[in-house]
Amino acid sequence: MPLFIRVTPALAITATLKHQKVDLRNEGMDIFKIKDAMYFLDEKLGKYVSLDKAVFARITTPGARL
Repeated sequence: MPLFIRVTPALAITATLKHQKVDLRNEGMDIFKIKDAMYFLDEKLGKYVSLDKAVFARITTPGARL
């Protein structure tokens, strides 16, 4: 089960119809770099929640457990 889900309108493709994933990988889950909707699986709630600044700060602090 994925911890993060990113919803994009479309994926960029190359001339040979391969998906361009390098930009997605470089952006990662950093909400300050991405413009798309991002969701995080909150195990305490048992559902996906929108990845906003408060959730991002909580899961990126040292010692946070995912």
